[in-house]
Amino acid sequence: MFYKFKKERAARAFDSQIGGILDTPPIHVRSGPCCIVSMVAKSDVLMYLLAIKSFYRKLGGGKIAAIIDRDTPGEVRRILARHINGIEFVILEDIPTGACQRGGTWERLLYCLDRSQQEYTIQLDADTLTVGDDIHEVLRCVQTNTAFTMSDGFSILPLPDVAREAQVPSDYIGLISERKFAEYPKAEQWRYVRGSSGFAGFSRGGFSREKITAFHEIMEGLVGRSRWREWGTEQCGSNFAIANSPGALVLPFPDYQSFVPNSFRAGAKLFHFIGSFRMQDDYFAACGQRVIAELRSDFKPTLKIKSEEPYHPPGRLLFVRLLTSLSVLNYLSWRALGVRTSVLLRQKNGLNFALRPRSGGNNDYGVAYEIFVHRFLLPRVWIPRVRVSLIVDLGAKVGFSCLYWLSNYPFARVVAFEPHPKHAAQFRVNIASNGYEGRVTFFEAAAGVADGEAWISDEGSASQLSKTEGSGSRVPMTDIFARLAGRQIDILKIDIEGGEYEILGDPRFAGLDVKAIVLEWHTRPQIPDGQKWCRDRLEDLGYRLYPIFTQKSYGMFWAYRTNEGATADSLRWRVANVLNGSGAALTSPPISHERL
Repeated sequence: MFYKFKKERAARAFDSQIGGILDTPPIHVRSGPCCIVSMVAKSDVLMYLLAIKSFYRKLGGGKIAAIIDRDTPGEVRRILARHINGIEFVILEDIPTGACQRGGTWERLLYCLDRSQQEYTIQLDADTLTVGDDIHEVLRCVQTNTAFTMSDGFSILPLPDVAREAQVPSDYIGLISERKFAEYPKAEQWRYVRGSSGFAGFSRGGFSREKITAFHEIMEGLVGRSRWREWGTEQCGSNFAIANSPGALVLPFPDYQSFVPNSFRAGAKLFHFIGSFRMQDDYFAACGQRVIAELRSDFKPTLKIKSEEPYHPPGRLLFVRLLTSLSVLNYLSWRALGVRTSVLLRQKNGLNFALRPRSGGNNDYGVAYEIFVHRFLLPRVWIPRVRVSLIVDLGAKVGFSCLYWLSNYPFARVVAFEPHPKHAAQFRVNIASNGYEGRVTFFEAAAGVADGEAWISDEGSASQLSKTEGSGSRVPMTDIFARLAGRQIDILKIDIEGGEYEILGDPRFAGLDVKAIVLEWHTRPQIPDGQKWCRDRLEDLGYRLYPIFTQKSYGMFWAYRTNEGATADSLRWRVANVLNGSGAALTSPPISHERL
């Protein structure tokens, strides 16, 4: 009851914050090659006006149809008609559903498919907001009659691959349905994308009511009538229809994204403000007021849009807030003793890690602070946890980064490289103290472009490699490309104190199937502007960069590969082996520690 009251209060506050949309100029529907369809509830009128006005002015034309209940009050209809001159009203109850279920927004999907037989049709939810000036990807889809959807990091895949990917603990009807795709008739001939029905484009003649009815009947038989008729299966239907339309594509992410905590907001073009996070930080309302100000010159926003960055490092005292009470005492004692001993600490989330004495340049404390408090490894663009199967860590040091990966991505395995003998020994301690040995392959070797040996200095976390004999401890070096060829790498971390240039510069790097990279760059005499060098190299390969921090001689950023940047070989491999954990490239012996 308290949750319902809180939700209603937040909705009233939101309507008050965006009420200025009622004083903006009306839309005059202009002819165009498409129709924009939305389901509009009585309680969502202001939100819908914000959605359609922000989108229509960027689209430039097209018909507008609103699906409403038969008992929608006359005043609501008059408001909509006054603000959208030329709007079409479609009565929900009059949309035939045939063998498909009634309810759960299936009527909307069927209407969009029917309408798309004559003209390109865009489904636009009332809780979307167009915030960017350039939506050329959508315009191109309309112009070329290409179906689209928005998807937060997912791709269009054959049904068997989707079924394997969905083998995660969950009772959500969407995942239950996806797990049944392996039993779908001629499954390998059909495709699917875990997209959003909140913003989708249905190409003219791309998919029909008859085909979606067949999908509905087959899935109802596989899942069971009671479960299949739950709310949420319409999105499965929309995803199936889009994915199996000729030439369908997924709009670039995060340009088009669902709003979630820690999402990278800078540069976004369209948000889908899903219910769970819709009112968080007043971001939806603040963006809405910005749109209203653009539509109405005399409107002054009362809300400021908070920083576009998803995360800011908190104060130093937060380190102890991560720890259990006993570990706080141990940590404070460790600090009081001048950090001349080792201390084993436990976080409240159950993660164990050790801090060694601060001697010989050792900086375990600083590294732990960066990873666990500053959370530099927190993706700047959200990566769905179920999509992360393989993480490669070049320069794993004492394993704090691997502990972060393993605790935050429960379905992932980690392949780690660390040459420093002292770090490697501590790596094993940290991994073992958390019982993660079975999910880690550890190479006690330097990451390089050829097998051989090198020498490493003893400067703690800043230890550097050299190929000059006698300049440190002798360590093995391994050709990472030979080790990683043919694997899909969901996250690649590179923190190897200047060795990144040899790795990135190798021609074979372009052939690696890497979805996301988190990289620490360093200036070197031969490369005085390391940030530019790394940025140019990765952008040439089709990655989009998001900075974490920048200092004079080093810095860190995330890089995400766009659909356009993936090579043909990479795409073919992904279709054949995506995240299944059982393809030829991933059927290695049980995860183990290795010394080369």
